[in-house]
Amino acid sequence: MDRRCNVFTTNYDGCIQLTADSMLQDGADEFVINDGARGFRERVLHVRNFSSFLCQTGVFERHAVSVPQINLVHLHGSIYWKLKGASVVVDYAQPPANSIISDELRDRLKSFSALLRDPTAQTRDLAAPEGIESLLAEFYESYKKLPIVNPTKWKFHETVFAEHYYQMLRQLSYELEKPASVVVAFGFSFSDEHICNLIKRSLSNPQLKMYVCCYDDAELERVSRIFRVYRNVSYIGPADTPLDFNEFNSRVFSLSEASAAPAGSGGGLATGESA
Repeated sequence: MDRRCNVFTTNYDGCIQLTADSMLQDGADEFVINDGARGFRERVLHVRNFSSFLCQTGVFERHAVSVPQINLVHLHGSIYWKLKGASVVVDYAQPPANSIISDELRDRLKSFSALLRDPTAQTRDLAAPEGIESLLAEFYESYKKLPIVNPTKWKFHETVFAEHYYQMLRQLSYELEKPASVVVAFGFSFSDEHICNLIKRSLSNPQLKMYVCCYDDAELERVSRIFRVYRNVSYIGPADTPLDFNEFNSRVFSLSEASAAPAGSGGGLATGESA
């Protein structure tokens, strides 16, 4: 039996990959992160690679045990993607996004960046840097060339990226149509019309169960209006504190039943088949 779950993310960063790499280097866990890319000198992305899994066999191959695997699907693209001919290449060593901010702009934004990283800073302390209009114009021209889409209205300027985007959407649709499937949504606003409508269509699958994690009461009210007619959607709302990532890990995504937050009926999606 292959042990796989799917993480569909609309984030562009490498948080999950880099964290997983650090855990694997520690040697305390054994699992596989499958980002859909294959290759050695160049790792080329293709959706069919999400159907592969790794198994371990004995010396005489009398038994085979699958290695736990996380399929990581970037629905909105990734800063580590770049176009090469008719292929999308994944390169974690030199992400294209590193080059879109010039050294001059980076220097001009140092004070602004310091405030963003200051946990004691207030919104009123932020002030837009002056005299950087031309630098920002250059930045946006480079930003438009990245293989990513914005969360609401979107359009890929390259046909190859558009094709991969639709392939990732089809992969999500396929996983949601499987029998006895469970999807957990965390940090996702459902503002992307394509993804939201796809999920609504998939909720006609009576064996699909979706849990939506809501940061606060306002978010719970907003999201519950979106899915108010679906009986197979439940909401994990805030308790005494907002449901941020730390709270999600300790109260919801936990092996301890005592620490799990109750689910009330009603920048990622994780799917898997229930046992």
